[in-house]
Amino acid sequence: MITKRKVVLDYDDTIIKSRERIVELLNEKNGTNKSVKDIVTWDYKSIDENITPDEINALYASEKFFNELELYETVKEFIHEMKNKYTFVVCSVGSKENLERKENHIKQLAKELDADIHFAGVEFNAASTSKHQKSCYNFSDCECAIDDNTDALLSTNAKIKILFKPNIEREWNRIPRSSENFYVVSSFEEILEIFKFNEKLKEEGIELGTL
Repeated sequence: MITKRKVVLDYDDTIIKSRERIVELLNEKNGTNKSVKDIVTWDYKSIDENITPDEINALYASEKFFNELELYETVKEFIHEMKNKYTFVVCSVGSKENLERKENHIKQLAKELDADIHFAGVEFNAASTSKHQKSCYNFSDCECAIDDNTDALLSTNAKIKILFKPNIEREWNRIPRSSENFYVVSSFEEILEIFKFNEKLKEEGIELGTL
């Protein structure tokens, strides 16, 4: 029996175009025509100056948000290509309703791709003193973590950390000054190529201590 290695993936803005969907909903609400490039901070104030955190959380938990969500390009291809060697865990923070909808989405994706994909939800706790509540998840047996947030990655104990930054350069996805085994990519096509290259090296008996 083959022992699969584990990859932990973030949900929002890593495998899923969440920001794009929120901007679409705010444009629809306000009659505007803004894009993700107009986002300056996490609170979406640059998109809608009157929006409140509670309203944003409600949008993230809404059926309307999930109805037209899109995966980033090549996510399915990446999972399909690597599913015989890796178990995938999608780890995400959110409200109870948001996490329930995410889990259902991931179950559908796992069934569609016939892949070993699990969901690990961390319910948002406003009283928590931790900046990145996902850090409570144990990444010690995880070979690779992929996320769009630099601090979230650095807060984990994953062996390899891949920062996914496809379209915007902001404080939350800055490149750290120094971090061992930290990689930066702009697409899942790049991630797939990294994994393929690593698998080829392993077949040749070459171990670089990564992936």
